[in-house]
Parts: sequence; C-alpha cells; structure tokens
Amino acid sequence: MYNRIDSFIDIEEDRAKKRRVKLFIFSVLISFLLFAYPAARIFQPKWKTLKAGRKLALYLSMLKSRAIVTKTAMQTKFIYPDTIEVSETTGCTVGLPQKKLWDIKLSELESDIVLADAAWVEKAGGQKETVLERFCYDPITGSNLKADGMVSGGIYLVHQNAFPDHQFDQSIEVVIEGENADFTLE
Repeated sequence: MYNRIDSFIDIEEDRAKKRRVKLFIFSVLISFLLFAYPAARIFQPKWKTLKAGRKLALYLSMLKSRAIVTKTAMQTKFIYPDTIEVSETTGCTVGLPQKKLWDIKLSELESDIVLADAAWVEKAGGQKETVLERFCYDPITGSNLKADGMVSGGIYLVHQNAFPDHQFDQSIEVVIEGENADFTLE
C-alpha cells in the first residue's frame, strides 16, 4: 500500500513540474514578443520595400529574357507614383516607335510600395545613382544605359509611409549596371 501512495505522489509532482516548464516557456515567449514587436514594426516597411525590389529586379530580368527570345527590344517606363509601362520597340534609342503591351502596378508586386522620383531622392539626400525613368533592353545592343551615356542607373522604391517624410533609409534602390543590365539591390 505504501508503494501505491508514492507512485501517486510522484505522478502529481511530474504533472506540476511539466506545468511549471510550460509556464516558463510561455512566459519567455510572451516576453520575447513584447520586446521584439516594436523592432519588427519599425523594420517592416523596409522589409516590404526590399521584397518589392527583389520582385522588380526579377520582373525586369524576365523582360530582358523575353527580349532575347523574341529578338525584339523591350522597354519599360516608370510612371510615378506606381505604374510600369511595358512596350516593344525597334531599338533602345529615345524617339523610336513603340508598341505598348501592358501596364503593371507596383501593388501587383507588393502592396504599399511606390516609385520615388528624382526630386524625392534628391530631397531625401541619398542619391547614389541617376534615377532611371525608363529601362530598355535590346538583344543586339544591350541596355539603354550605354545609349543614354550612363554606366549605371537606379530605380528607387519607397514604402508609402516613408514617402511623405523623405525617409531615405526606408527606400531600396534597384541598380542597373552596364550593357548586360546587371541588377543589384542597395
């Protein structure tokens, strides 16, 4: 009879120990969430902008591939605040005839992201590259950067919340470099 009581008491102690461990883990998680949430909330617009920048670079790379496959120059115009106009053209020189294919909104890539124009970038004080108003890729001659007399240029993306305050640290620059139009994010 003595052994049955001991085993019953041990079971209760084990249950109490498990409850204490669960309570400790739960309190650690709650503490972590309380301290981590403000930092995550501060960086969330930057993360969304970075995600949109990656998607835009991938989209432009896809258009570059389409130009190579179809053997036709593809041009994109960046219309502020959030539209990208895609068209076919005979070459990347300014003024050549164009056939408009479609428009895409930045909200299709990521919500709450807008294009920053040259005036915004200059006022925010962070201009590193020339702000591109268009990007063209010709499979024969390469990107429009050479035709426009540039080595590189950038497309600046900003979260809508950072736009009015000119918070340059919340922006992402999609840099396009060289004849091959290599994409990098800064």
